[in-house]
Amino acid sequence: MGWNHYSDKKRCTILLLFATGVVLLILLMPFRRTVDAKRNCFRLTRSIEDARQASLQIDELREKMALWEEGMNVNLTRDGFRDYLFKTSGELSVRNSVRVNGIALLFEQKDGDFNFDTYEVILCGGFHELIKSVYWLEIKSTHGRIVSVGYSLVKNNHTRDIELQARIILQSITRHEKLF
Repeated sequence: MGWNHYSDKKRCTILLLFATGVVLLILLMPFRRTVDAKRNCFRLTRSIEDARQASLQIDELREKMALWEEGMNVNLTRDGFRDYLFKTSGELSVRNSVRVNGIALLFEQKDGDFNFDTYEVILCGGFHELIKSVYWLEIKSTHGRIVSVGYSLVKNNHTRDIELQARIILQSITRHEKLF
């Protein structure tokens, strides 16, 4: 069963198919390399563009961080913010005739050089006095920001009176304490 077994027409067809396959293979190999080179070039160009965009985004984030640090006084440590919160609560108590029922740390998270803390401040008093106190905390304070305020009527067990209570959730961002 050799090559001689086939007719001339079949031999010519097989040879023609083989030659066509070889020619296609020879033509497609450089084409494939060209396509691969184009893909690599496109991918590298996109990587370079992403790197340029990343440096621009980093610059934007640095600018935002500088503005943010200007707006928030993050130079306080955690203890410094607690002292500020106690002092402010005392001032509110005297200025607006409200009573401070409690200050508690609800949540704390450390991230890099900063502490992210959430405090709850509970004030009791009249409606207008509580509104003034919340307004003062929101507008005048640059050390933290108010996340939420909830008002409720609470029975005072000492005087048996019902009074208005404001639960203020305050978030602060402070630097880690320095170890030396």
